[in-house]
Amino acid sequence: MRKIYKSTLALIALSIFLLTGCSSEKEPSIHSGNDIPRLPTTSVEEKESSENADYDVKDTALVLNVDTENMQVVLKSFTDDEKYILTYTGGCDVQNEYGEIIAMSQIEIGEIVDAYYVNSKNKLTRLYISSEAFEYNRVTAFEYNETDMTCEIKGELYTFDDSLIVMSNGVQIELSDIESVDVLTLKGIDKRLNSIIVTSGHGYINLTNTDYFEGGIIEIGKKMMVVITEDMQIVAPEGTYNVMATYNGQGGFKEVTVKRDSEISLSLTEFQDEAERYGNYSFDIFPSEATLKVDGNVTSHDDFVEMTYGTHKIQVLADGYETYNATIVVDSVYESLTIDLSMQSEADDETENDEDEDDGDETSEAQIRVDSPVDAEVYFDGVYKGVVPVSFKKESGTRVITLRRSGYEAKMYTLEITDDNNDVNIVLPELEKIEE
Repeated sequence: MRKIYKSTLALIALSIFLLTGCSSEKEPSIHSGNDIPRLPTTSVEEKESSENADYDVKDTALVLNVDTENMQVVLKSFTDDEKYILTYTGGCDVQNEYGEIIAMSQIEIGEIVDAYYVNSKNKLTRLYISSEAFEYNRVTAFEYNETDMTCEIKGELYTFDDSLIVMSNGVQIELSDIESVDVLTLKGIDKRLNSIIVTSGHGYINLTNTDYFEGGIIEIGKKMMVVITEDMQIVAPEGTYNVMATYNGQGGFKEVTVKRDSEISLSLTEFQDEAERYGNYSFDIFPSEATLKVDGNVTSHDDFVEMTYGTHKIQVLADGYETYNATIVVDSVYESLTIDLSMQSEADDETENDEDEDDGDETSEAQIRVDSPVDAEVYFDGVYKGVVPVSFKKESGTRVITLRRSGYEAKMYTLEITDDNNDVNIVLPELEKIEE
């Protein structure tokens, strides 16, 4: 019995020795979780960061709608032209093309963006205006070839296709709905036009009771000028303007507001009761004793000559000089005109000499000569005739002369050209510079 007892004690001692370790000098200790030393994890965190990125899809797309109330964005992918909706939160990273943080409300419809999102949740996490996209602002008179699907922008040729988006007031419209008076923003990538945004559109002015003013001129502020025809419709740029209708120096003004895609009616009877408007003409005539006739009436030219707005015929006569005949247009408070009959006589002599030297052509055709404003392009009934001063074959009747010059407001005048063999000199007012 004693031997068994000793064996048992020996086994117990051996077990204790194995459990406590070979060294009896180190005491066991207990550590809290915060005290547990950590191994270096840099490579693991980088892997986890890439696996847990805030997006799994990056797409270059066109913005079709931004709903800030419901925090949703409607996009159209350039990859497959598919439309899709993404939601976003206040933490969504939104930047312009310069990397500056902006609000989602600053993203315009028709903008080209790089969208980063979580596909499984349709959650937008980043939205950057694409730095690779081009943008042309304040484009007018946009022209395109619908057959070839090409257009010219700033002298460069661009293409487009059926995926082209045209937006006006947040609504998609047809390319054919654009008018020449519209102001556009054009966006795209490389040489492909992807979106057109109508930043300033057009409306319609329907003229009624036009009888008295037909053949006269209607001006829409400084934006446009057209000849009045029977019950016509004018496509006008949106905005508020002073509209002036005149005929034979009589007419008036009215403030008109043109709204985008809307029509307004304007009765021209409202302009008939307006008082006639007058301008003052200063004539510098040589020789000073020459006689001036305005519309057939002898008129003193020692001081200003007051005339109604519109077209007037003048004649200057003096013994020993060729008679000067001209048509002038009064459309401002003050204008001046220099007439030197000696220069007129020399010019006529040169013309006669030229005719004498002609190859036996005894017939002469009456001419229309436009003497001012110098350097303006002249269009006679829409046909280009040259740069002032310019002469061309006379055609009688009611005619429209248009003046154009780069950097100046275009002007249009309706003139009555007499049916005779006499030459006509036309002196028109100076053009006004376009304000930058």
